[in-house]
Amino acid sequence: MLFMDVTLARRLEQNEALGIADYPRLLKELYPDTDAAWQEIAGGCAVRTGQAFPINRAVGLGMNGPITAAEIERVEHFYFHAALAAEVELCPLADASLMGQLGERGYRVVRFFNIQVRDLLSGDALPALDPAIEITESDDEGLWLQASTGLTAKPAQLDISYALGTITFHRPGVRRFLAWMAGVPVGSGALLIRDGLAHLFSASTLPNFRRRGVQQALLSARLVAAREAGGDIATVMTVPGNASQRNVQRAGFAIAYTKAILQRDP
Repeated sequence: MLFMDVTLARRLEQNEALGIADYPRLLKELYPDTDAAWQEIAGGCAVRTGQAFPINRAVGLGMNGPITAAEIERVEHFYFHAALAAEVELCPLADASLMGQLGERGYRVVRFFNIQVRDLLSGDALPALDPAIEITESDDEGLWLQASTGLTAKPAQLDISYALGTITFHRPGVRRFLAWMAGVPVGSGALLIRDGLAHLFSASTLPNFRRRGVQQALLSARLVAAREAGGDIATVMTVPGNASQRNVQRAGFAIAYTKAILQRDP
């Protein structure tokens, strides 16, 4: 059983801060005209991907000590300059000064995320693979995007799910998984292992194949791959109470902590 303390929370938050910076960097490569950017602030990372994309927030702040008003002002300038609201992920194990600074400046809670973890070294049995669903790793970008977005070709106009799927596919170190039923790719998922932390993300199932065990099969396969690769902890971020939370908890994950996303408008 994992004991959640500041040391482990710092490890999880710093890992997320490193990973989230991939999105504006790769978005800028794909769409040079976008206002994508990232900046290290207060031990974490603030990223923005623009009005059309959903990844505009600061992660990992306050995990290494007190936060000053000047650091929060830097976060706000980073977002307000691009006509975006300033959003900060608040880990409950961050230094209390972060919550104090956000409260003083009138931030409001807009949503929550659960950080779920699973010990890969405990010897607990991993979920069994469903023989009716084949899971493979894939370097075929077209197939992976088809399974994750339902699109078979690059759309003429900007499609957010296609763009984010492309970014995920090209993130350094990412392993991409496909789920197959009767020879047809029906779902996808990604795995990124950094410093022993195995992050499972970007799970998707095509609409006609949902509620048939695809996500559970993808979870099982990625957990096996993470353990075989030497990962010690698997982690997933979920929205409280949604189907993904139920799936990962059936696979042995438990909530480590719940993060609040706080926002201040320009």
